[in-house]
Amino acid sequence: MSVTRKFKSLINKKEYEVRAEIINELLFLHCTVYEWSPSIYKKLKKDWQVTLSKLSKYGYVTVFSVVNESDTLTIKFNKMFGMKEATRENGKVLFSQEIV
Repeated sequence: MSVTRKFKSLINKKEYEVRAEIINELLFLHCTVYEWSPSIYKKLKKDWQVTLSKLSKYGYVTVFSVVNESDTLTIKFNKMFGMKEATRENGKVLFSQEIV
């Protein structure tokens, strides 16, 4: 089975960036935060909700994220943004979030 991967930047601000990666028709979101503060958290949370709303209009019903099991900060971050742990395997944690 071949793996098809496509990347697209969804949000690109000086404080953070959210990118989409489509792997075999599954949508994975990647978020890189360059600066962190309570006000940036609020802006990112709002942008996150707007992005999920737009993705649902394109027909996506679930988004995914994969995190190294040892990266407790990113695991906490995923949970703060509504991602739910789906499974743990081979040192990775798979998160998912329904967006319908």
